[in-house]
Amino acid sequence: MVGEITPEVDIEEALYAFRHSWDGRVQKSDKNIHTLTELGITFVQRADEIRGLSLEHYVSGPEDDHDGSGAKVWIFRKEVCKKMIYIKLRVINLNKGKKYWKCMSFHFPVWELKCHYAK
Repeated sequence: MVGEITPEVDIEEALYAFRHSWDGRVQKSDKNIHTLTELGITFVQRADEIRGLSLEHYVSGPEDDHDGSGAKVWIFRKEVCKKMIYIKLRVINLNKGKKYWKCMSFHFPVWELKCHYAK
């Protein structure tokens, strides 16, 4: 699906599934922790910002994760505390159609991100 824009309904369905299965945690990394500190927000506030993702924040996905695991990633950007944030969600298909969602990234972007459905 690289290079294609995902239909709105598919993005909305993915965000709905994410909100209803995500445990609120974000992958631990130096970038993610630095961003949280720089913004001066709590873990709970960060989770609220991530749960508040919508169609207008969509950048790309679903795309194959670079690790070769078969997982898919979705990329979003969102302004938080007047600073742009890169957010990467990862979904893994489990047995019997179940999916496991994880937030891998919540940090300042290293390149420009274009939202395809921004208002």
